[in-house]
Amino acid sequence: MIIKSLFYMTEDAWIESPFYCDYGYNILFGKGFYINHGCTLLDVGKITSGLEFAKPISVGNHVWFGANVTICPSVTMGDNVVIGAGGVVTKNRPSNTVRVGSPVKVIRENK
Repeated sequence: MIIKSLFYMTEDAWIESPFYCDYGYNILFGKGFYINHGCTLLDVGKITSGLEFAKPISVGNHVWFGANVTICPSVTMGDNVVIGAGGVVTKNRPSNTVRVGSPVKVIRENK
């Protein structure tokens, strides 16, 4: 996959196309990261997943984004989080939850 040569990604991280970003070099994807079709990441600052870096946006391990999800700056998400299609994440989100809507709200716990 060409995108793996552009970003820092572990072997099991995956991005479906189309995918859009500002710069690309500010994006670091860790273990178990998955982005569905139509995602846009505004990476003026670093965006990381499951990595140890200073970061304005932090996404845990085993995270799944549905199509057309928006992640606002300075958000931290825990591990095992699902954000449903079209979701807008405006605040920090704890681990083990499924969230949908604009802004996203918990619809169930992941156990």
